[in-house]
Amino acid sequence: MVSCNQEIKAASANPRNGVPRTASALSSTELTALLTAARGAPAPLCALAARAVGSLDWWGQPNDAPRTPLGAVSLATHTDGGMDDAPRGRWTASEQTLLLDNMNTPDLCVRELAVRLLTIRDGRDAASTIATQLVTKTEAQDSSVREVSAFGLGMLAHPSATNALVRLLRDRATGVRANAAWALGRVEDGRALGGLLAVVDDESADVRRAAIQSVGRIDSSRALPAVIRALEQDTSASVRRVAAWALAQLGGGSTAVTKLASVLANDANAAVREMCAWALGELEAEEAIAQLADAAVRDRAPSVRETAVWALGEIEANASATTLGAVLVNDTSIAVRRTAAWALGQLDLRTAPRGLVAALNDSDERLRLNASWALSEIHDPLTVPALKAALAKETHKQARRAQLRGILAAGGRTEAMMAELLQSSDPSVREAAIRGVAGGHMVDPWPWPWPRPRPFP
Repeated sequence: MVSCNQEIKAASANPRNGVPRTASALSSTELTALLTAARGAPAPLCALAARAVGSLDWWGQPNDAPRTPLGAVSLATHTDGGMDDAPRGRWTASEQTLLLDNMNTPDLCVRELAVRLLTIRDGRDAASTIATQLVTKTEAQDSSVREVSAFGLGMLAHPSATNALVRLLRDRATGVRANAAWALGRVEDGRALGGLLAVVDDESADVRRAAIQSVGRIDSSRALPAVIRALEQDTSASVRRVAAWALAQLGGGSTAVTKLASVLANDANAAVREMCAWALGELEAEEAIAQLADAAVRDRAPSVRETAVWALGEIEANASATTLGAVLVNDTSIAVRRTAAWALGQLDLRTAPRGLVAALNDSDERLRLNASWALSEIHDPLTVPALKAALAKETHKQARRAQLRGILAAGGRTEAMMAELLQSSDPSVREAAIRGVAGGHMVDPWPWPWPRPRPFP
C-alpha cells in the first residue's frame, strides 16, 4: 500500500518541485503512469489522487451525481487548486482513447480517474468529440460502463448528449437511469423535460431525486404539479428535500408557498423542513412569515431555526423584528443567534431591539460583528454610547469597523465625537474620522455579515 501511495504521488506531482499538478499539466507518459499506479489503490487514496490532478467539478458540488465509481468515498468538497484554477487544454486523440478504454476497467479507482480526467478539458470542438465517444459507450452491454458514461456526459454537459441521456432514462439498470437524470439537469436542455417528468415516479429514490433536481434546473412551469406532488407525498425524505429546492427555482406563486409552508410545519425530517424554509426565503414569501416565525422559535432542529431566521431576513418585513429579537436573546445555538442579528440588520428599522445592543458584549466575535453591522444599518442615535463603549474594547478588526460605521451612521459626527476619533490610537479609526470630517464615504465592514445557510439538494 505504501508503494502504491508513492507511485500515485509521483505520477501526479511536478518532478521539478514536488507540487501536485493539474490534469492540464500531465504529459501522455505521466497520464499512463498515473492510471497504472491507480490500479488496486484504496478508494480514499484514489479520491485524493483525483483531487491532486485537478479533476474537480466546476459546479462546486463535484460529487452530487447519484452513482460514481468510488461512490461515497469520492470527492465531496470543492478545494483550491481544482478545476476552477486549472488551465485547460485538450487531450490528444491517443490520450482520449486511453481514458475511454480505462473507463471499461473493473478497477473502480482507475475508472473514476479516467472519467473525471476525460471530461475536464474543453474547447467546444474537443467537448463535442468526447461527448460523441461517450454517447457510443452508453450502448455498452455492461451496465456499469453505461452508468459511468452517463456520469461523464453529465460532467461534460454538452447539448449533443441530450437524446442519448433521455434514452438512458428507460435503462433497466437503476444507476444508469439515475445518472442520466442527473446529467440532463447539467445539460439544461428543455427537450429533456418530458423524459424527466416520466421518471419522477420511478421505483428508485435515486432516480426520482435526480429527476426532480434536474427539472428544477431546467426551470419550466410544466414541472410544478410533479414537484409539488413529490414534496407532499414522496416516501423518501431526500426526494422531498430536493422537491422543496426545485420549487424555489420554479416559483409557482401562492400555491407553491402554501405547500412549502405546510411541509415546513409538518414534515418529520429536519432536512426537508430546512429546505422548505430556505425555499420560502428564496421566494421572498411574505405570505409565509407566520410559519417561518413559528419555525424560527419552535423547531427542534437548529439548522431549521437558523434557515427560518435567514428567510425572515431575506423577506425584509419589519413585522419579523419581534420574533428575530427574541431569537437573538433566547436561542441556545450561537449560529442561530448570529443569523438573527444579521436578519435584524436586513429590516428597515429605526429603533434598535434591545438584544442587538446586548450582543455587542457577547463572547462570540462573529455575533458581535453581526450585531454591530445590524446597528450600523438601523441608525438609532440611542445606540451611539453602546457602540462607543464596544469600540473601546473590541479586538475583532471587522467588528470594530462595523461599530465605527454604526457610530457615524447613527449621528455620531458631532465635533466632540470626531475630535475623539481623530485622537484614537487605531489608524483605521483615525482614517474613518478624517473621512467623516471631509464628508467622504463611510467605512464599510468587509466582509459584510452575509449568512446564507443554503442547503444544497
